[in-house]
Amino acid sequence: MSAAPSDEEREIQDNFSDEEIREEENMVDSSEEEDDDEDEDAINEVRDGFIVDDEEEDEGAKRKKKKKRRHREKEPEVEALDDDDLELLMENNGVSVPAAKPKFKRLKRAQTDEPDRLTQMFSEEEEEEEKPRNVLDEFDDFIEDDEFSDEDEGTRAKREQKKASRSRAPAQMSNIDNEKLSELFEIFGNGEDYAWALEGEDEGEYEDDTNPTALTDVFEPAELKERMLTEADNQIRMADVPERFQTLRAHVRAYDLPDAAFKAEQEWVANKLAAEKGDAAGEPFEHAVHKVVEFVARDNLEVPFIWNHRRDYFLHPVKNTEGEVVRVDRLLVEDDLWRIVQLDIDYHGIYDKRGAVLVMYEALGLDDDVRDSIARAQTMVELQDLHDYLSFKYSKELRATRGDTRDAATKRHSKFSFYERFLAHDLRAILAAIGISADHFGVNVVNQTRIHTTVDAEYESPEDMAKDIIADAADPWFVDYRAALDAVEQTYAEQLFNDPNIRKFFRSTFQQYSTVDVVLTEKGKVTIAEDGPYADFKYLINRTAASLVGAPDMFLRMLRAEAEGLIVIKVRFQHLQQMLDHMFVSFLASDGVSELAEQWNALRRAAFARGMAKLVPLVCMNYKEDLLRECERILFFQVRRTFAARLDQAPYTPAGFDKGTVPTVLAMSCGRGNFGIDSVVAIMMQDNGKIIDEIKFDANPVRDNESLFEDQLIQTVKKHRPDVIGLAGYNVKSKKLYDVLKQLIEKNQLTVAEDTDAQFEGGEPPLVEVLWVNDETAKLYEASARARAAFPEKSTLAKYCIALARYVQSPLTEYIALEKDLPALAIHPHQGLLAEAKVTLAIESALVDIVNMTGVELGEALRDEAVARYLPYVAGLGARKASGLIAGLQANDDEFTNRGHLVTLQLTGAVIYMNCASFIRIPYDERRLDRDKSNRIEVLDATRIHPEDYDLARKMAADALEFDEEEVKHYELKGGGVIYQLIKDGPEKLDELYLEGYAEELETKYKQKKRATLHMIKDELQRHYEELRRSFQRLDAGAVFRMLTGETEATVRAGAVLPVNIRKISQYLIFATTSSMIDTNIRQDYTKERDDNRSLFEIYHMGQTVAATVREVDYESFHIEASLLREDQHAVQAARDSETWNVAAELADKTVEDTRTKLENRSGRVIKHTLFRNFTSRQAEEFLAPKSRGDLVIRPSSKGDDHVVITWKVSNNLFQHVDILEIQKAGDKVFRVDGHDYSDLDELIYNYVHAIARKVDDMCYNEFFSDDTRENTQKALEERSKNSPKRVCYSFCFDHKAPGWFLLSFKVNAAAKIATWHVRATPDGYRLKSYDYPDLNRLRNGFKSLLKTEMQKQSVSGW
Repeated sequence: MSAAPSDEEREIQDNFSDEEIREEENMVDSSEEEDDDEDEDAINEVRDGFIVDDEEEDEGAKRKKKKKRRHREKEPEVEALDDDDLELLMENNGVSVPAAKPKFKRLKRAQTDEPDRLTQMFSEEEEEEEKPRNVLDEFDDFIEDDEFSDEDEGTRAKREQKKASRSRAPAQMSNIDNEKLSELFEIFGNGEDYAWALEGEDEGEYEDDTNPTALTDVFEPAELKERMLTEADNQIRMADVPERFQTLRAHVRAYDLPDAAFKAEQEWVANKLAAEKGDAAGEPFEHAVHKVVEFVARDNLEVPFIWNHRRDYFLHPVKNTEGEVVRVDRLLVEDDLWRIVQLDIDYHGIYDKRGAVLVMYEALGLDDDVRDSIARAQTMVELQDLHDYLSFKYSKELRATRGDTRDAATKRHSKFSFYERFLAHDLRAILAAIGISADHFGVNVVNQTRIHTTVDAEYESPEDMAKDIIADAADPWFVDYRAALDAVEQTYAEQLFNDPNIRKFFRSTFQQYSTVDVVLTEKGKVTIAEDGPYADFKYLINRTAASLVGAPDMFLRMLRAEAEGLIVIKVRFQHLQQMLDHMFVSFLASDGVSELAEQWNALRRAAFARGMAKLVPLVCMNYKEDLLRECERILFFQVRRTFAARLDQAPYTPAGFDKGTVPTVLAMSCGRGNFGIDSVVAIMMQDNGKIIDEIKFDANPVRDNESLFEDQLIQTVKKHRPDVIGLAGYNVKSKKLYDVLKQLIEKNQLTVAEDTDAQFEGGEPPLVEVLWVNDETAKLYEASARARAAFPEKSTLAKYCIALARYVQSPLTEYIALEKDLPALAIHPHQGLLAEAKVTLAIESALVDIVNMTGVELGEALRDEAVARYLPYVAGLGARKASGLIAGLQANDDEFTNRGHLVTLQLTGAVIYMNCASFIRIPYDERRLDRDKSNRIEVLDATRIHPEDYDLARKMAADALEFDEEEVKHYELKGGGVIYQLIKDGPEKLDELYLEGYAEELETKYKQKKRATLHMIKDELQRHYEELRRSFQRLDAGAVFRMLTGETEATVRAGAVLPVNIRKISQYLIFATTSSMIDTNIRQDYTKERDDNRSLFEIYHMGQTVAATVREVDYESFHIEASLLREDQHAVQAARDSETWNVAAELADKTVEDTRTKLENRSGRVIKHTLFRNFTSRQAEEFLAPKSRGDLVIRPSSKGDDHVVITWKVSNNLFQHVDILEIQKAGDKVFRVDGHDYSDLDELIYNYVHAIARKVDDMCYNEFFSDDTRENTQKALEERSKNSPKRVCYSFCFDHKAPGWFLLSFKVNAAAKIATWHVRATPDGYRLKSYDYPDLNRLRNGFKSLLKTEMQKQSVSGW
């Protein structure tokens, strides 16, 4: 019998036996390599088919922004429609069919033994492949020396003749006389020195026109990707599918689903969305979701189109008993539509995964209940369970389907090699004798009834069976019956662990009854401060999933704290053991009462406990993953809604004008507020965006007797008569300028300009408003490359003011102009908890909503780059399609007059046209309309009405005008038709129409839901593209406070403790400021304790920084009332709920911390040594932080006067605290550390600390050392192992939990998991597994020997 394994052997077994919870289906063969030649051929094919038509844009007129336009790449045209399809599309969308359509030009495409393996696996270099020699190498001299050697005499003569003619050209083409020309030649030369550079220009006969230069020959791949000029980008441009949809669906294998699968998707999305919304249910809701899924997945319609033109499908009219509509319920909101788009992609991921699992299943040739389980699976986790189940149970068969017929005994590193070998062994008889299979037990569990019973073996106990089998087995795998029974137990446990029914039951139970606890690590106890970002969950317990989802940022911060090693998130099922006992007794144990039955039940219980011990961590991980996804979803839409609310504001409305009118703006700023030193800068901007003046106010505006500023302000306002004065700045000093401006305007009655079009309340123009302006876009603009290119001569503060003025005129334009800098905006306090890609998607979706609410005027987009930036957010378009549309419009500017030309000129396909048409606005000129005899101008193109509803609009107009058919025909022959006639006669006539009756008729007779559409048509005919955004958002006191201070209501509030700097001390008051320049007053009653008789001048001094507790905050005046009393700083917090807060643990940790602080802060002994410092551990680390490795301090110890501590720097942010015991030995003082005695501290420092530091240095300079975290080191190790799949790869890194120790991480091959051993640096070398090695080379050799020994042991045991 073999002896029980030692502790070290157990460690090796743990490292090599524990399998990953998850593993992909197909493992990549380590011997497989990529074929470089095939890759080159593929690249050449892509390059040869690459088409790009470059076209420069001229610098056009600017309206709102003056800057250079970028050169855009002309878009390849979409696939042309045939004549019948084009005519049908135009007819369905209300576009008249022209007699002859212009031709759109297209470009044409350019055409060993195991011992040997153990010995060689540590080879540190892979065998290098012999690189093929470049064919051109041997011709280098030929190419360099024999230029033009292949040209004939005639060609050479022509070239020489062109040279000569070029040299004579200057004299022939100018009026300069020969004398002057000679002087020029003497100074500048005759140009012959550089004639070679022009030869290729003249000699077109040497160019191969049939093989033009590809973009890949000019640009780097990264640059092509950045410019969106790759082949994939071209495919997106050409496909008649919305660009955003193409991007989202890029990783979907086959997007178009069969009808049955599509219906299943509709049901799945409806159920998922109903569960998320909570209060949504019923047939109307499901029908609405089904229709939206159809619009998205089958019709490729984007959210803005659905929201504006298919709204009737998610509006549910509620009728009374008499059939009258009493109210209309909105079943879906815009967020729901965007969520449906996400769920559509999620379902396709599930569909693809189901297909992969089904392919695996059918390859096995099975026909059982698993097929139904695959069809019923609704989540990726369920499908992964089925995948794991098939991969485990039929591992041998699956290998055979892939052509791998090797015996399991030869595949020691396969995940299922032991299982396969066990099933081939005679021990499988014991597994069968357990009396119930794992599959049958899973059926019992999921149905919560005993469908399958357990049958005991009749004659033999498990022990006797094992002994008999071992004695008679042909395969001498086991020699000890206990090891054999352990293998049986482990195999049955694995079967239970992989059963999908058991997993499903556990997940369902955990979701319903589990709670979350936070367990602090030792690092977390010290690091998490009371006012830190993790303080609100430091002692959290018993929190349900629902409560965590209600505060999504909390759980995401918990996960971040766990990643930082501060806490452990523990998913706890309070009655887990009772549930396990119930499961075992009710569904697994036999009912027998004999001693034999008890022995078999003991084996079953041991296997069951082993399997569930492995399953519970997996279920807990899935629980946390589900919470993560849900919290990220909620936070995503919080970010989206917050940014959409910020975008949803029209330009500032000038007094007396309608909303949407662009104001003239005087933008001012005092910068950092250094009045009297720095000037106040102002920018005057007209309503067309043109800067007409820049003013500098050198006078100090806050000096009481200074009238120069007042005079200059009056002169500026009266000269330019701005509609509004916009103001912002870098700090709270801007509030002083704001108060001065308000006062001076009131004092001097400075009003806005009188305008004949303005209608003022009371008939008189009001005073000019001084307006705080949100400066978040200005701060990003002032130092941007865009600002430097547009205004290179202006100061940073002037650029800041320009951005402020633009924001007042159009906030949306300024946000869109940020482009890639948009994620840098502080939109939501917790947006940093989301991946940047998700934040970008949230921002983009909000921009899409608001841009399509405002529409884009194509003429403006062609003239103004700022407006052109709107186009990528138009429904159906994107960055690629928008640039192609601009290029196409420029090429067909004369032909383009209405929306229908988007199709007839082949600028868009049918689907893109359907999405974008109503959001592209084409205003009409009444003068041209009267002369339009061919009906090329469409009045409805200036409205939000979609071309598919033009006939409805004309019908409504004719009914409002009470025209008969003949009159309608008569007016349709005129420019503008009945629509223009309605506009001239008065669109208020539409109010007389009974739209409800018309809607009922359309739905009853034609099955068209158009109730909301009819009302929209009426509104648009009465007010074309009326401004639907909310009014310009004036900043409230809290928003101004946040903008100027950088603080929030959460950081500056009553009870918060802030550091303040004392500026002035009087007898009864202390004046101070915070770091964000907030004025703080501390009254006498709150400056000192009652028993302190000292004056304020004795306690405090000017410039002193003290901790003050906020008593009151006035956010409008930027003022704080504070206290310096200790009782206020340590005020008792609100009582915690002991059900959800571990009050006892908090109190215990606080007691320990207080005790430790007292010990550290007590007056310690003084040691006469130059390196001694009376430091605590934290102070020592702070002192050594900027020092070098090996630097140290000697300090007192909290253990008593017979101890001393040496703190030395191991690496950045890594310090070792060496505890030294001071004893008397033979009458002499001795310092003992780590079993070694030293006569004095200098000897200890040199022979112990510095010796270890030298070994650390040696390790750090080794090529296998990584000065990174354990996680990053292991990630790099994974990559190295992939490149060298047959080799043992290893790396050293610091053990940050034990300074002075190293982690030796290694992988025996690409398929193995990473194992880790610990290495300690000692004065004499390194220690690994109780073995000492004097240097690094011997340490590495020792590691290799130990690993070979352990691997041989593993191969014998089989696990």
